[in-house]
Amino acid sequence: MNKDVHPKVFVLGDSRTGTTSIHRFLLGAGYRSIHYYFKESGVIENSESDQLINVHLTDNWARLKKFIDDSGFDAFSDYPTRTYYKELMDAYPDAYFILSTRKNVEVWQRSMTEFMTKFGIALDILNLSNIYVELNERIRVLAGERGVRFCEINIDDDNSKNSLILSEFLELKEVLQLGRENASISYDVRLWSARSSMFNIGEGDVITYVEKCCFPHKGMLSEYGWVFLVNDSSDYMRYLFGQLRWTEAQLQFAMGTLKSRHASLGQRGCQYLKFVIPEKSAIYPEYLPKVFGGMQVDKERPAQLLMDAGVPGFSYLADIFHDAKSLGFLYFKGDSHTNWLGAFVAYLHIAERLNSSLADGWQKAPIGFSQLMPKIAGYEGDIAAQLPEDQARIIKTTWGPITPEGVFEYLVSYELPNEARKAQQVAAPKEYIDSLGERPLLVFENGESNLPRAVIFRDSTSDFIIPLLAEHFSRSVFVWHKGQVYDDIIEREEPDVVIHIMAERFFSEYKVFPPFSKVLPSNLDSDIDRERVRTETRSNEKGVVRKLISLMRSIRAKS
Repeated sequence: MNKDVHPKVFVLGDSRTGTTSIHRFLLGAGYRSIHYYFKESGVIENSESDQLINVHLTDNWARLKKFIDDSGFDAFSDYPTRTYYKELMDAYPDAYFILSTRKNVEVWQRSMTEFMTKFGIALDILNLSNIYVELNERIRVLAGERGVRFCEINIDDDNSKNSLILSEFLELKEVLQLGRENASISYDVRLWSARSSMFNIGEGDVITYVEKCCFPHKGMLSEYGWVFLVNDSSDYMRYLFGQLRWTEAQLQFAMGTLKSRHASLGQRGCQYLKFVIPEKSAIYPEYLPKVFGGMQVDKERPAQLLMDAGVPGFSYLADIFHDAKSLGFLYFKGDSHTNWLGAFVAYLHIAERLNSSLADGWQKAPIGFSQLMPKIAGYEGDIAAQLPEDQARIIKTTWGPITPEGVFEYLVSYELPNEARKAQQVAAPKEYIDSLGERPLLVFENGESNLPRAVIFRDSTSDFIIPLLAEHFSRSVFVWHKGQVYDDIIEREEPDVVIHIMAERFFSEYKVFPPFSKVLPSNLDSDIDRERVRTETRSNEKGVVRKLISLMRSIRAKS
């Protein structure tokens, strides 16, 4: 569906008639939809008794019309849409108009009373009922007189029936699932986790429904105030819950890739260690949206299969993280990555595996937790910034009283003090920077020449691990890898160990990844160039102003 050309949609139903469900349906259909938008539109909200006559009619309509035309939204539900049904039908004759209702006025009265009472709102339900019935009838009559595209659904009817009606009315290419959102029974204002209702479809494909509700955004808010990744290119949620699985051939291919690396590097006298950092949703499924509550995490997802197979040098840290949950939260609430505590847990495991694989004399005791400096830090989060508009609004309303200003959360950071650091950042070879482009490349050298050399292929899951891990090597090169292992960098650096750290969601692509790739220019003599790279690096070291390690520790953290 081309959202730039299709007609607008106006949902004219009253409160408690399924407008939130239809809003989520429209999001799934590809519309940019907004629900209950007085604040965004600038329309002045009237008291209940004014809903029919609207005392600010002229000024409000001008504000609403401008918002509809300029906001970029193309679907509008709940108030102020309902109040201006006549003006909307006149101004947008080609639009789709949907009137949502309840089975009868008694059902609507009961829903209104139950819902509003939970929030301490007193209602003149008899007066409101008269307005509800009269306004619905006016909308029906005017739609017939104007000849607009009009559809009426009773939200109490079977979901499958309503899904078909809406899909056919909007001329969608497929029948989409209509949910059961915002039911009064879902709310319990005593509980923070029950003050908002996020996703509810009853029977149906939960993952597809939630993905469509959030699309094209990658953030997914849960009732517990946590944000999780959705709509990622790796389809991780489907692997997490077993909707996608590797075939036996894909499993064997991935195992072959890792075994080939381990054997090939071993022949060069180099250790290969692969670490997969679990996704937050695999470690904290209890904080996913409640709609996932009946689904079981799949024990045959790709990383777990490789761990169970005992592939040499491979480590999936799910068991480590589950065991460490009692220490405190290991992931940011609004980010896909581990926080400082989670990064330290991962570092300890990596350091222990590293020491067990290295020859005598190269081992270095892991940095102790007591050696780190704690401080309060604020953190916004990569996926909190990618929430759909309606879910971002819930953060500011439902969770607003306990959400810090300007950040998503406050927590404790744990960092190695500058005076305790021996590994210092040095200039990266120009060839590396030119070849890797915008992908970050970090090089450290340590005064302890008896330590091994390392190349570490990593992604953003390693941001807080880097300054700790660098202490274990005389020279360490951290390469942003996009899942690849670059053999030409390994050849030039001649490391004693290659470490590969990556997020679990990307690991699902190992069904097609080759053992090695190349990234550097191929028209240079490797032996001559290798020596030149080393000479340049060491000569540059003396003249390079050491960059502050804090830039690496947390680009987004705010102390």
